[in-house]
Amino acid sequence: MSEKQDYLVKERPYYEPISDEVDIFKRAHKQQQHIAITGPTGVGKTRFLEYMAHELKLPFLRVICTEDTDASELLGLNTVDGWVDGPVLKMLNLGGICYLDEVIEARKDVAVIMHSLTDTGRSVYVPKLGDYFHAPNNFMLATSYNPNYQSIAKDLKPSTKQRFITLNFDYPPEDLERKIITEEGGVGDPTANALVQFGKITRNLKKSGQLVEGAGTRLLVLAAQQIQKGTPPKRACEVAVIQPLTYDLDVIESLKTEHLDLVFGKND
Repeated sequence: MSEKQDYLVKERPYYEPISDEVDIFKRAHKQQQHIAITGPTGVGKTRFLEYMAHELKLPFLRVICTEDTDASELLGLNTVDGWVDGPVLKMLNLGGICYLDEVIEARKDVAVIMHSLTDTGRSVYVPKLGDYFHAPNNFMLATSYNPNYQSIAKDLKPSTKQRFITLNFDYPPEDLERKIITEEGGVGDPTANALVQFGKITRNLKKSGQLVEGAGTRLLVLAAQQIQKGTPPKRACEVAVIQPLTYDLDVIESLKTEHLDLVFGKND
């Protein structure tokens, strides 16, 4: 098996397009453009990229960026056994998608790599090897981040943002979210509909400032999977949705009593 095969997405991920994002992505890749995806937690940013990598039969490598992620880590390092390619060089060599997840968490020198690869020259200089590496036609740099967590200290500069085709993801429409929960959670329409309504409640609480983030579709699917395996609906929502969203005891109590009773009924 070739190294390229190791980085292919073997099984087709389940993904329901919301708009024209699939066509936009395909056109961007054909034009050797790069993609940035923004949106709240759990709305399918990573799943979409995995889906597109599978559809285009491209190698795919995800880097979950942290405050310790720097340019050296992305390019590679010298070890006792010799040079080891980092994620960026790996995808440059294989002609695939290098995905920098939560890119605003990375150190500032990562922007140098991003600018180099998104310039018309599509190349990056590796100081430790003393050479330039050029991107093949199939290479794409993809990034994602949650704008809700942005701050002045953690944000991409306009000069960086304007190098990417940007897709803004949001919570799916109710009918589509219900379909996703039914498909991935294994529950019927009534339960899926109740979870959708509960998700809407948490998102409204975010708008009113009581929650930092509303429930993404991913959390609602987790709750559905718990219910499908026998966990009572309200308990499933408590452990899969409420607890991950907040530590505020007053908000937790309100969600557990008033709001869960509203969507599932007092006796469920």
